[in-house]
Amino acid sequence: MKNVILILLITLISVINSYAQDYADEILLNMKVYTSIQEALDNPNDVSVLDLSNRNLSAIPSQLTQFQNLKVLYLQGNNINQLPDFISKLQQLRHLYLDGNNIGQLPNSIINLKYLRRFSMANNKLSDFSVLIDCSSLESINLSGNNISKIPSTISNLSSLKELDISFNKISDINPALFKLSKLEVLMMSHNNISVLPTGFVNLKNLKVLFLDGNKFSDIRNICSISSLQRLSISNCNITTISQLIGKMTNLKRLNLSYNKLSTFTLEITNLTNLEYLDISNNNITSIPNKISNLSKLYDFNLCNNSLNTFPELLQNIESLKHIGLSGNSRVMYPPMLDYEREIY
Repeated sequence: MKNVILILLITLISVINSYAQDYADEILLNMKVYTSIQEALDNPNDVSVLDLSNRNLSAIPSQLTQFQNLKVLYLQGNNINQLPDFISKLQQLRHLYLDGNNIGQLPNSIINLKYLRRFSMANNKLSDFSVLIDCSSLESINLSGNNISKIPSTISNLSSLKELDISFNKISDINPALFKLSKLEVLMMSHNNISVLPTGFVNLKNLKVLFLDGNKFSDIRNICSISSLQRLSISNCNITTISQLIGKMTNLKRLNLSYNKLSTFTLEITNLTNLEYLDISNNNITSIPNKISNLSKLYDFNLCNNSLNTFPELLQNIESLKHIGLSGNSRVMYPPMLDYEREIY
């Protein structure tokens, strides 16, 4: 009994902490945003949010160290090529945005930012992000559009991580350590060189969003075990058939299978009764099964640019369906009244 109470207490504390952190983020977004160093220096202790994005900066101004209460720093769209060691003096920093610069390396001193929760450095020149692993407070990391080829084996140390975006890099193998991130909710690895999806995905019990578009794999069986998933995008891969196991992903609300090499519609997709959006466009599918009417929550169904021979008339039975993509199916004739009931594109 004591163990049960302890588990419930731990769960309650975790939920309270999560809400408290979300509320703190909301407060940060509503704080005054300083947009110049000069203005900020007039009231250095009042500066919580500083936006120096798109200022053609070649270096991060050293005056930033005077803002000891700085919590959010925007530096996107500059020409910065180095993150200086003095960044570690911003002890209260929660969010750091460095997207669209020329940074190729991170200083070891970044681990001193004990409260850093969100780090975004998309579209830079980073090849190794192992330094970030010791920033244990991080909840969100965006490193898309860099030169990363490997996921460090120590990534499992990021025990608080909820969102990871490493899309548009050069990753070919998924390090098994990634599957130890038990709090991960959003994982984006689109447009890499991944040819095999390993078995560990089943361990990501809280994963809700998974983007893997533009990779080289053809077998998706090992991601069909993620029962918590609500959004899956695997467009523009080498997929020729969809595993029947996809029918187990019953929490899916959005599924994108476009730009693959599918010739048949996998019947088990009709078991995904929570689907609201389904995109199977730009394949070679010739027919849709009658059980499509099981998808009673479907709102948008994109079938454009396939090889459909006939209009799937049972789609008319799905009352929630408001948008149907049919262009690029030259042989399809659909009921004229359908135009008045739903948007055809």
